[in-house]
Amino acid sequence: MADRDEDDKGAIVIPDQQSDLWTAKSHNEALSIGIEYAKDWNMKDEFRELLLNWADAIKQSFSVSMENLLYFHEIFANGHKIIVHHPETRKILGFLNFDKGKGFLEICNYQSQLSRKALRMGWTDKDSRDDLSGKHGEGLKIAALVMLRHASYQIRITASGYYWRIKWKTNDKTVVDCALTKVDAKDGNKELPQNQDETKFRLPNSSQDVSIKIGTVYGTSGSPLTEAQAKQWLNIYLYFNCLGPKEIIKTKYGAVILKNELRGRIYLKGIFLGKAPSSHLYKYGYDFYQGRLNRDKIWDVSQLPDWLIKVWGEAVKRGGINVDIYLNLFQNTKQNWLDIEGASTRMSESVAKSLWNRLQENNPQGTRFYHVTLSSDKKIQSALKKEPEPLSEELWKPLRKYTSVKTPSEYQREKFIGSNTVKIADTPYCQSFLWILRAALFLYNDVNFEIVFKDGDDIDLDICLDMKPDKSRFLLHKSYMSFEQIHRAKSMDCILSQVRSSNRAIIIQMFTCEHIINYLHARIIQELHKNDISTGLSAADKEKGGTDLILEVRKCLKHMPRMIQLTHGHNNGELCVSWEDSEAGNFSRIHNIHLESHIILHRDSTCRHKHSEHVTRRDKAYNDETADKASCGCPQKIVSSTSSDNKIIFEGLVSTESYFPKISRAKVPIAFFGFPPSPMKSLSNKPSTGMLATVNKTENEDSSKATMFTVTSEATSEENLPVQASRMDKALSVTPQKSLRDRMSYTTTSIEARLEKSESRRKILRHDIEKASSKIEELEKALPEIKELESNRDSLIIEKESLLNQLKNVQSEKERLTQKISNSTKPQAYTDALGVRIGDLNIKAATLEEELEKTKKYHTTQAAQLESSKKELDVMKSENAALQKKLSDFHIKSSANLKEAQVIIDKLRKRDGEMEKNIGQLEANKERLEEQVLRVNNQIERANMEREKIMVEKNDIIAERDKVIVQRNKVIKRERALRSVVQSQWEEEKSSGEGSRHMPGMKRERSPGNLEQDVVNDDVGNGSRSVKKVKRETAKIIELE
Repeated sequence: MADRDEDDKGAIVIPDQQSDLWTAKSHNEALSIGIEYAKDWNMKDEFRELLLNWADAIKQSFSVSMENLLYFHEIFANGHKIIVHHPETRKILGFLNFDKGKGFLEICNYQSQLSRKALRMGWTDKDSRDDLSGKHGEGLKIAALVMLRHASYQIRITASGYYWRIKWKTNDKTVVDCALTKVDAKDGNKELPQNQDETKFRLPNSSQDVSIKIGTVYGTSGSPLTEAQAKQWLNIYLYFNCLGPKEIIKTKYGAVILKNELRGRIYLKGIFLGKAPSSHLYKYGYDFYQGRLNRDKIWDVSQLPDWLIKVWGEAVKRGGINVDIYLNLFQNTKQNWLDIEGASTRMSESVAKSLWNRLQENNPQGTRFYHVTLSSDKKIQSALKKEPEPLSEELWKPLRKYTSVKTPSEYQREKFIGSNTVKIADTPYCQSFLWILRAALFLYNDVNFEIVFKDGDDIDLDICLDMKPDKSRFLLHKSYMSFEQIHRAKSMDCILSQVRSSNRAIIIQMFTCEHIINYLHARIIQELHKNDISTGLSAADKEKGGTDLILEVRKCLKHMPRMIQLTHGHNNGELCVSWEDSEAGNFSRIHNIHLESHIILHRDSTCRHKHSEHVTRRDKAYNDETADKASCGCPQKIVSSTSSDNKIIFEGLVSTESYFPKISRAKVPIAFFGFPPSPMKSLSNKPSTGMLATVNKTENEDSSKATMFTVTSEATSEENLPVQASRMDKALSVTPQKSLRDRMSYTTTSIEARLEKSESRRKILRHDIEKASSKIEELEKALPEIKELESNRDSLIIEKESLLNQLKNVQSEKERLTQKISNSTKPQAYTDALGVRIGDLNIKAATLEEELEKTKKYHTTQAAQLESSKKELDVMKSENAALQKKLSDFHIKSSANLKEAQVIIDKLRKRDGEMEKNIGQLEANKERLEEQVLRVNNQIERANMEREKIMVEKNDIIAERDKVIVQRNKVIKRERALRSVVQSQWEEEKSSGEGSRHMPGMKRERSPGNLEQDVVNDDVGNGSRSVKKVKRETAKIIELE
């Protein structure tokens, strides 16, 4: 085929507008594009458009992505060829060929066509596919324009059986013209595929393929394309430079370019768009498979973070080393890579969890702690005993959102909450501390706390709030239960602890350190604020005169009574209440003001629930304090305190009832109750069937004696009830100045202090040994490296000797050739060849000397490193041996001390058991005696009641008897009167009856007692008086008597 330099002339057959084929042999068509169009474009932009079209054609023809293709480079003396193969079939899809000798670059698409419509501005067949780059229908035309405008390169396209020559219109360099010439049959036959194997390279076919040549195409009239320009153009396409998976990570959204030379470069579908802003702050380059450029071929930089998060998200999903590569960007906090910009708000949950899982896999021993701020390093090392691993804030935020990552404070809090719960110590100190703390907590508005002690020895945390919907727990370190343990911290030091440290004989039994309460109070407020819980007094407390929560707590603590004790009085039915009130003593001494205290002696049977009341709240118009009885019916008193020591006696108490005191500051709206003692019964004179005997038991621990009294089971009959009761009162009211239990407590405390000190020293030694062991383990792990260094040293020595031998050989060869040149009589060409060879030998000798020098330096470094490692290993072994010996000696000493302490503790426990047994026997005898006394009292009361009942019945009988006697006397008198009347009548009748013995109407009868009774019948049937009636009444009187 002959190339044409002139415009073709002759008749032109206008093709059918609906057809893509020309029927004429030649055809000219002007491109409707202005010369000033895209004036900012350069040659790279032009070649980029041609490459985009080339890539789109491969995608259209073979439905394959460019990133998956196989690119084979063939470099030869006269050029460079890049052949593109299908990833599966290995079929050749196209190629790029730079011919250095002829000065042109050819781009070819196999099995592709170019429509004549492609010459029209705005026409495209790619606007419906997102995977293709072009959609404006301008790329080919603008590329041709820029090519003509910036250089005298010739452009020819071979496609669809025609040569498409793009050039300036003749005599008018303002119009771009395209001359189309049909390929001759002769030339077409030459371009027929020479190899039917599609996996082998072949020249393009004018009717089946599309080929574009740029440079010197038609002879010498065009400017040749230089090798430098061609390389510069080829660098535009990514996959001509990145060949293997080690240099690129491919995903469905794009690719991460790992090649260091391409960092910060942005590609779209393999085509270089430009460098990212601040490209030096990007660790990698990127190729995005989706998206399009605008009409001016400018890409939107603001979309870069979204593209990056998509690409990296897909890469992380594939797992493997991709996760580590992405994670490394976040772990390098000294370099804020822009590769991860915006990840804090764009990262998905799955990616965040994958990164967190990989961090956990990289930390199998749990010795690292991941965090975001460098200021936490010291806390992580000292408190958490871990190595800090900082993370970028771009990773920290999504990890906080989607995973269980924790800050150092949260980790401390979780460990503290999860540590073992410690039983509350049943000691006066601990119980009084809890009472005061609970009292302070009761002032909080709508917050109820359960106080729990935790064993958090390995956690540098002493207080924590565990807020849950069902309950709120106030967690404290177990050291708060002991005076000695809590005052070990420098922040808790006070005058009392300083005095206690100088005199160990002092026993602190009650809690008085208000500075600890103030500290806890401030910490509680901080914890509540962290949990978004409002603090302060309740509305009711504010109405009662309360102002600020902190001030109210401190005020109530100052006026809180301390050391409340309840003892028996001197008389029966009496209890004595005593307490300490230092604030009242100060007011009295300094200001002569007598503060008042309110004391209520509650009955345990009716007011047991009031024993646990910590706070009292009174109305301003509260006047019940002045009464003798509280609202519950229990006795109460108001006392003016003139000194620190206060005492009051309650009288007239029921001996069978237990009482306990509640004391607070009087006549104030809000006050704390003091820590109350246990309930106690008053004494009384009671009969008993037992007797008391005293048994003195002496202890030499602190040169003091304590007397204990025991009760025998039986009493002598010679002792009367008052004497026995008096002895019982004396036995029960004895209070030793210093009990055996107190001395045991002091001894146990001192032993515990020694044991704790020993344990702390043991922990320090263990920590030192663990550190030494870890270093030894590291060095043992490094032993293979040391052996490898030794083998490297040996190999280096061998290599050094080899290089020396090679250098000697080269020098000897050089000398031989020099001698040969000097003695040579051969032509100049042969001499020049020997000179060249000598020069090569000189270069080789210099190279060998350089390598030898490097080998020597490397050998020296390796030897020094090996020697240093050996010395360090020896030092560590010696230190470890010393520590092991020290620990062994300490173990022996500690074991002896522990055995000695255990013996003492066993003795003390034995004595304590005996004492408990004696106290129990005394209490049992006391209860038995009280039961006997109560039983006798009940018998006496029942006897008295029976006696009173009998006396009442006796009096009733006497009264009845007197009444009967009176009636009898009346009857007797009446009978006597009647007898006298009857006697007189009888005598009259007798006197008159002699003469009228046989008078009609007169009947004479005789009573059984030879007493005659006359029944007078007056012919009417009624007698004036009946003697029988009188006799009957007389018989009744006699019977009644």
